[in-house]
Amino acid sequence: MRVHNNSAGHGLHSLFMLARPVPYDIVSPGSKVWPPLTIPAPERTRNESITRFRGTGHKPSRLAELSSSTWRLRKWMEFSHPQGLTTRVGEDVTTYASLDAELYTPTPQKPWRGIWCGDYAGHGCEFLVVMQPDNPGPLPEGVRRALSRRSSSASSVDSWTSVQSHFQNSDDEEFVDVAGPESMQASSTTVVVGDEGSGAERVDPVYEGRIEAVKLTGDPNIPRGEYTFIAPDIGPEGYVRTAEEEIFRGARVVRSVGHIAARGYRDDEFISSQLIMISGDRLAQYWVPFGHISFYQRVDVDALLNS
Repeated sequence: MRVHNNSAGHGLHSLFMLARPVPYDIVSPGSKVWPPLTIPAPERTRNESITRFRGTGHKPSRLAELSSSTWRLRKWMEFSHPQGLTTRVGEDVTTYASLDAELYTPTPQKPWRGIWCGDYAGHGCEFLVVMQPDNPGPLPEGVRRALSRRSSSASSVDSWTSVQSHFQNSDDEEFVDVAGPESMQASSTTVVVGDEGSGAERVDPVYEGRIEAVKLTGDPNIPRGEYTFIAPDIGPEGYVRTAEEEIFRGARVVRSVGHIAARGYRDDEFISSQLIMISGDRLAQYWVPFGHISFYQRVDVDALLNS
């Protein structure tokens, strides 16, 4: 089905393509599928094809083979010729999928679930899905290695000192948020409270479990579908401190790991980082080895669709 083919497009053409799900029993960690295995999904389809998905194995031949949640969009440009001939260039096929709304719909117990937009410096803004799984699986091997390195080196509290000095001593404003101070106010949710008269401490129930962030749009270093950061435990085990600096005042700071790689997704690894939980709509990620801070803002999906 052609979805873009007119003179206003200046030769740009788009074609909507149906997809065929991949059987679960042949999907493995190395399979090129979308949605990726990092995101829970009822079905997946192939994400790479040397024939650009022209083969019959990629196309449903009957209704039972039709994927209800994945599809593809083929785009190309055509240059016209006075003799009526056309030349097709720049052809590309992108695979898409609809996500389970439960993954990105926040709840009182899982307030950070959602679709977010993050600042990735020279790569610009990228979209990601932030998940708070009810029953998280094993951590990726790279995450376990990063946590092991961290436990054998300086503590996270010590490493946090460097981000304080960055704001106090740095002359450039590359990492300072450009938004007004109101957007930086921390959540009013209590982090740790004591039972009156008992001296016992209890942790607010929203600070439990794991936070996983997966890129929905990627860049030349970390492609879409890969983790960008993971906070293994936002509860007592991962707690570092409550920020006192003006820009983050009152925010909970927890241990996390960030995902980096060379261009072309080579030599990827997870490094020590810290997640700064400013509010339910605002997060920041401190990349410890780089002394860099990325900011993340929740996307209002309903407002975006209705705009």
